[in-house]
Amino acid sequence: MVLAGFSLNIQAQKALIEWEPVSFCLAKARFRSKLFNVAVFAVYETTRVSSEQAVYTFYTELNEAVKKTPERDHLIIGGNLNAQVGSREANGDKSLGIHGYGERCEREIRLVQFTPANNIVIAKTLYRHKPSHVIMWRSRDGKTSSQLDYLLVSSRWRSSVQNCRAYRGLDRGSQCGSDQTLVKMFVKIRLVARKRKEPPNRFDIARLKEQAVVEQLCL
Repeated sequence: MVLAGFSLNIQAQKALIEWEPVSFCLAKARFRSKLFNVAVFAVYETTRVSSEQAVYTFYTELNEAVKKTPERDHLIIGGNLNAQVGSREANGDKSLGIHGYGERCEREIRLVQFTPANNIVIAKTLYRHKPSHVIMWRSRDGKTSSQLDYLLVSSRWRSSVQNCRAYRGLDRGSQCGSDQTLVKMFVKIRLVARKRKEPPNRFDIARLKEQAVVEQLCL
């Protein structure tokens, strides 16, 4: 079973406000930043052999979780979405850049419906890279390749994204048993540690021995 989750460094741990395991395929975490909070969703869309009902359930849960996120939050969604979205030149979608990969088919419609409906752009399609930095998955025999993993951001915060590409060889093959590739996005965000709550005032139990205090409490 594949689960969606997070791995945080010390800085991210200190900035963590809350996190929520929405389902096996969806997890949410919010972080404190200098000017706004950052909401990050880790996702794993069901495989291509899954039923349409499973895909519908996944996008329903994701859409509801996004709608509950404060509008001012910097929204980032990342993970395996099992889709090839093509490019804006071919499909005319505002949520896409002109550097998409592959040809869209019926299965991908839910993703390209979800992104514009929530004012989200697909970061990987915004930047031009050579094929080896675009392909996210390759079959074991090397004959089939695809772009299944994505990083999505709020269109409002699109200017904070500086680059997005795949890094082959870091997360596949014999190293960790994965046939997929690490995808990295560079975002200009400054996380800040959340303020520690002041400890509550402790009761001075020793004062209960004072006669004046005893008389006052007995009134």
